[in-house]
Amino acid sequence: MVITGLRMGGAENQVCDLADKLYELGNEVTIISLLKGVEVKPKNLEIQLEELNINVYNVPRCIIKFISRIRLLKPDVVHSHLFHAIVFSRIARLFVRIPKLISTHHGMRETTSFRRSLFKITDFLEDFSTAVSVNAAKSFARSNSKASSRLKIVYNGIDLDRFKFSEEKRVELRTKLEIPVETKVVLAVGRLVWEKDYANLIDSFVIASEEISGLSLVIIGDGPMREELDHYVEQLNIASRVKFLGKRTDTDELYNIADIVVSSSVREGFGLVLVEGMACERSVVATNCGIADEFDKNLVDFVKPKRPDLLAKAMILSLSRDTATKNSDHKRALEFVSSKFSMDNIVSDWLELYKS
Repeated sequence: MVITGLRMGGAENQVCDLADKLYELGNEVTIISLLKGVEVKPKNLEIQLEELNINVYNVPRCIIKFISRIRLLKPDVVHSHLFHAIVFSRIARLFVRIPKLISTHHGMRETTSFRRSLFKITDFLEDFSTAVSVNAAKSFARSNSKASSRLKIVYNGIDLDRFKFSEEKRVELRTKLEIPVETKVVLAVGRLVWEKDYANLIDSFVIASEEISGLSLVIIGDGPMREELDHYVEQLNIASRVKFLGKRTDTDELYNIADIVVSSSVREGFGLVLVEGMACERSVVATNCGIADEFDKNLVDFVKPKRPDLLAKAMILSLSRDTATKNSDHKRALEFVSSKFSMDNIVSDWLELYKS
């Protein structure tokens, strides 16, 4: 596995989870990160994890180091993730034998002509490309890749043994976070970046709070917009009802505190939060992007991006459903996730592709 970096993020977590599952099934796995600084890592300590510490001045030296590692490891498959790692691995193949080279496109269209050109001229160096959703595949095609005919879709997966509801954990974590039992919690998970459109989430939370008393908002994640968002909730005088938990390694457990999981993004490549929330049998409301088109619309309440009025309305409707209806919806959602996004199934898909 080759990835641009291992900072906290959806693609980074997915690579580490996939590595764990592949190793569990008897495969030897090494993860190489181009950048220095690891925030996400595999749980299995037997998986080799290496950092090249690449920067604008040492690219040739890092390519030589990477080639040396490939010669030593003699991998059957090199699987690259994210733009820089994809191009880096393709170029390295000019100098070292790689039996099979695969890339995964995790999301957004490359917006610069330089990046699109690099994708286009290096396409011939890999066996095929994959995308995590139909939406991601379309964005990859818009990046002027010539590989669209060799593009396959393989969804992100989740470990259903980790993401599951626990009443005991719900009580324990709410107690630690000083959240009363009767409080309705809106949970959001993701980096604090413009693509997640947290201003939309906060505005919709304010509107929903006018209809539902005792509503609380919990946000897991960190990023460049943290200070701006802190200031915004202060301006709105809702700081006492909004908790920023920052980066967490126990996100899978923290879903248990939620009554509803909300994704307010303006752009998503996949939207793993939706799947994780459903796996934990939580109600989910989301903007219509990422893998929205690939969901049963009866399982998730989707609304247009950048419409806090519509997002608030969906939140209110979801929170107002009776317990029996919620429980029924949660069970159907869990069955859907289990059949389509279970990591066990996704790993089987990958192994088939690796062998093809």
